[in-house]
Amino acid sequence: MPINHTSTMDRLMDYVPDILERLKDKKDQKTKNKEKEEAEAEVSAEVKVEVEKEPEKSDYLEDE
Repeated sequence: MPINHTSTMDRLMDYVPDILERLKDKKDQKTKNKEKEEAEAEVSAEVKVEVEKEPEKSDYLEDE
């Protein structure tokens, strides 16, 4: 079965826009995930700082 070189090139040219669109979608998805993880880490760090600032129960019991 002979391969027509032009046909193969045409098929490749048809696939290129689809491949580029998929790559763009993957990149956008990774960027969104990274931003989401950074936001969650920032909130987690804020909560940790707030928890560290709260006095311990033992601090209240020492006065008795």
